[in-house]
Amino acid sequence: MTDENTLVMPPAWRRARHPRRDRPGAPKSPPVDRAAPANLRAHADAARADIERIVALPGTDAAAADAVRAHLRGAPDPLGAAVIAHLIVPLRSLYWPRANDLFVDAWIAEHGVAFAARACADLNGYRTDHTSARSRHWTGVRSRRPDETHTAFWGNRDALRRVRTHLAAAPGDVYADAVDGLAARRGHLVQRLVTAYLAPTRHDWVDDLCASGGATTVDPYERWMLFCALGRPHQPAALVLPLGDHDRDLEVIASLVDGVGAEAALPMLIEALDATPDWNTHTVRRLLGVLGHLPLDGAFRAIADRLGRAGAELELQSAARRSPARAMRLLPGPSELLTAHVRARPDLAEAVLPTLPAEAREPIRAILADDSRLPAARDLPPPLTDAPRPRGRAKVPAVPDWADPHLLPQLVLRDGAQALPAEAVAHVLAMLAMSKPDDAHAGVRAVRDLCTPDSVAEFGWALFLRWRRAGDPSGHGWAFTQLALTGGDETVRRLTPVIRAWPGEAGHAKAVRGLDVLAAIGTGTALTHLHSISQRVRYRGLKNRARAKMAEVAAGLGLSADELADRLVPDFGLDADGALILDYGPRRFTVGFDERLVPFVRDASGEPRKSLPKPAAKDDPELAPAAHKRFAALKKDVRTVAADQARRLETAMVTRRRWPAAEWRELLAGHPLLRHLVRRLVWQVLDDAGGGDGPAFRVAEDGTFADAADETVTLPDAAHVRVPHPIDLGPVLPAWTEVFADYAIAQPFPQLARPVHALTAGERASDRLARFEGVRVPAGAVAGLLNRGWERGDMGDAGIHDWFSRRLPGGRGLMLGFEPGIAVSMPLDGRFLTLSGVSLNGRFGDLDAVLVSELLTDLLHLTAPTNGTPR
Repeated sequence: MTDENTLVMPPAWRRARHPRRDRPGAPKSPPVDRAAPANLRAHADAARADIERIVALPGTDAAAADAVRAHLRGAPDPLGAAVIAHLIVPLRSLYWPRANDLFVDAWIAEHGVAFAARACADLNGYRTDHTSARSRHWTGVRSRRPDETHTAFWGNRDALRRVRTHLAAAPGDVYADAVDGLAARRGHLVQRLVTAYLAPTRHDWVDDLCASGGATTVDPYERWMLFCALGRPHQPAALVLPLGDHDRDLEVIASLVDGVGAEAALPMLIEALDATPDWNTHTVRRLLGVLGHLPLDGAFRAIADRLGRAGAELELQSAARRSPARAMRLLPGPSELLTAHVRARPDLAEAVLPTLPAEAREPIRAILADDSRLPAARDLPPPLTDAPRPRGRAKVPAVPDWADPHLLPQLVLRDGAQALPAEAVAHVLAMLAMSKPDDAHAGVRAVRDLCTPDSVAEFGWALFLRWRRAGDPSGHGWAFTQLALTGGDETVRRLTPVIRAWPGEAGHAKAVRGLDVLAAIGTGTALTHLHSISQRVRYRGLKNRARAKMAEVAAGLGLSADELADRLVPDFGLDADGALILDYGPRRFTVGFDERLVPFVRDASGEPRKSLPKPAAKDDPELAPAAHKRFAALKKDVRTVAADQARRLETAMVTRRRWPAAEWRELLAGHPLLRHLVRRLVWQVLDDAGGGDGPAFRVAEDGTFADAADETVTLPDAAHVRVPHPIDLGPVLPAWTEVFADYAIAQPFPQLARPVHALTAGERASDRLARFEGVRVPAGAVAGLLNRGWERGDMGDAGIHDWFSRRLPGGRGLMLGFEPGIAVSMPLDGRFLTLSGVSLNGRFGDLDAVLVSELLTDLLHLTAPTNGTPR
C-alpha cells in the first residue's frame, strides 16, 4: 500500500512529462518514419540549386557554407544538415504542423540520435536572412546575434521532445557521444537552453543558466525548455523565474515536478495558480489538479485556501480521498466537506482525533456526535444491496467525487424512521448515471417505490446543484437529466428560473435539455411552467424550442397547443367559489384572489389580513405548518400562472380565438382560479358555426350571463365564445364601459379602454407604412417590443441586431428596421435609433382589422412623444 506522503504520478502525468535519463523507468524509443530520409532527400534535391546559390552569397558564414557543401556531397555534417533544414522550409513551403518530424526522423534514421542532437543545437546557432523566399531576395546564412532569442525550429517543442525521448532511451555510449557533441555547441543563449533541455543529466548546464541570469532574457515562448530541464531541488529558487502563461500546460508542469520534486515545485505552482485569471478555467483546474496530487500539507492548504476558484472544491475532495488522514487534519471545519469526510470514515476520525490540535478536534467531535441523520436501513431489496450490472454495452460508471453520497441528503424510507446507507446510495447514483429520462434503470423505480417522494426530490435537486458546483461537467450530464426521474413540482419551481437564465450564460444547449426534463416530469405544474417558457422568455431560440415541445406534448394527447394550455391551469385545491380554506386548528383563514389573481387573506370573521400569519404556539403543530407551507407554494405557483393566463386571454382577443361553449364553461368560466379573470372581461356569443357576431355578455357573481342592460343571455351548447376586441363591440362599447365603471370591475388587461387604430386608404394598398420611416425613437422602447410578441431579427456583424419581426397569421410577417442597431449586451439608456422602415410581405389592407389596430398601437406607442421620442 502506498504511503500518502509519497508522490504517485497519475498516468496522465507519466504520459505528458518529458522523459529524463536519470529517472527510473527509461522510456522506449518512439518509432521512426523510415521513409523520412528519402523524403528529405527529395526536397533537398528539388531545392539544391537555390541552396547552393544562397550559401555562395557574401552574407553566408564560411563555416556554414563548407558544412552545407560537405553534407550535399554525402559527408554527413550536423551543421550542414541544420542549415539545409533552415533553407528547405521556406524554399519548399514546408509549413505544416509536424514538418519538423521529417528532419528529426530523417537524421535519426540515417545518422543516429547523437547526430540529430548536434543538428538541433546547430540549428539554434544559425539563422537565414531573406525578405521573400519566392522572390529569392536572400542575403545568406549567418550566426545568431546575442539579442536573437527565438528558437529556430517551427513548432520546436514536438521536435525537441522527440530527440530528448530518443536520447533518454539510447544506450550509454550513444548518450555520452551525444552529450559530448552538445557540449561543443553551447555558444549562443538559445543553444545553451536547447542543450540543457536535451541533456538534463548535465545539472551544471542548468545551474549555469540559473546563475548567469541569462535565462531571464529568453523569449517567454521558449522558457518551457528550462523548466523541463530542472533536475535538482535547489534550482527553482535559483532560477527566479515564474511559470509563465506558456509554461502552465501539463507536460511542462509534470516534467518540473518529476525533475525537482514536489516540495521544490510547490511555490512555483502556487504562484502560477494565483497569477492565472479566473476566466482561464482550464489552466486554473489543471494547476489545482496538480496541487491535489502532491503529497504535501502545503499543497492541500493551498487548495483549501482557494475554495472560491473554479474546480477547487472538487479537487479538494479528490485530494481528501487520496490522503484521508491529511484531510482529517487540514480540511476546514466546520464545513460540508469535513462533515462528509468524517461520516465516510468515522473509524479514521476516531483514530486521528487525539493527534489533532484542539481547534481541529472540536468540529470532528461534533460531527461524530451528531445524531440528526436517520439510521441506515437493513434488509434492502437486491437492486440496492448489489452493485448494478451494465445495461447493454455502457460500463457501470464510476461515481465522481463531487457526488459523494455523504454530501447529499438522505434517501428516507417511507416509514420515515430509516434511510438508505451510503453503499446503497452509491448504487443509486450509478443507476441514475445509466438511466435516461425515458428509460430508467429498474433500480431507480425501486428507489421511488421504497423512499418518500420528498426525500427523492431533495436528493435529486442536491445532486443537480453538486453537478453545477463542479462546473457542469459534460461527461456527467446525467446528474442534470436525472431530475426527470427524481423531481416533482418543487423541482419544477426551482429549475424553471435556471432554464430561463441559461441562454444568457452561454447555456442554450442545457436550457433545451431542461425543457426535456420538464416535459418528462410531466405533472400539471411542469407543463404549466413549460408553457410559460414558450410564451414569456427573452431568448427566441429557447422560446421556439419550448413551443415545439408543447406542440409535441399536445399532439401526443390529440390536442392543439392552445387546447393543451387550457387544460394545464391547475385548480390549486380551490373550492367551487374559487377560494381556499387554510386550517390552523383553532384558527381558519380564507384565501381569495383579486383581478390580477393576487391572493389575499381574510380571517374567520371576514376581516382582511396583510398576510397569512405564521403558526403560533396554540395552533395545531401539524395542521398549521402544513397550511402555511401550502400557502407559500400557492403564491409561487399562482404568480407564474396569473401573468400567463392574463396574457393568454389578451392574445386570444387579438387572434380572435374562439371556444366551444361547453369547453368554455368547463375550462374557463367554471375553473376555480380562471373564473376570477373571466368575470372581469366582456365575452361574446358566436353562432353555431363559430361565425357571426352574437350578443356580448359578462359573467355575473352568481354565475349567470348578462348583457349591457343586465338582461339574461342564453348560451347555447352548440355556440362558440370569444373575447371581443373593442372593434367587435362597435356601438355597444360605451354601454359596456359604463357597466364596468358602475360595478367597479377592474380588468386584468385593457379591453374596453383599448385604443383602436386604422390604416389610411393609401396604407391599405401598400406593403409599407411610410409615416414611421425616419422617426428617431429610444433604443429602450424598441427593445420593449420584445415583450409584445416581436422577435429579434438575425444577428449581423459584431453581434448587432438592426431589425425586429412580428409573425402574423397566414405565413405573413412584419419587419421593423432601425439604425444603427443594438447589441444584446449594449446599454440602451440614452441611445436613440432611427426607424428605417416598416414593411409587410403582402398588402396591409389584407390584414384583419383587429390585428392592424394592435400593430399600429405598438408602433404609435413606440414613436409617441410621451415615450421620449424627440419631435
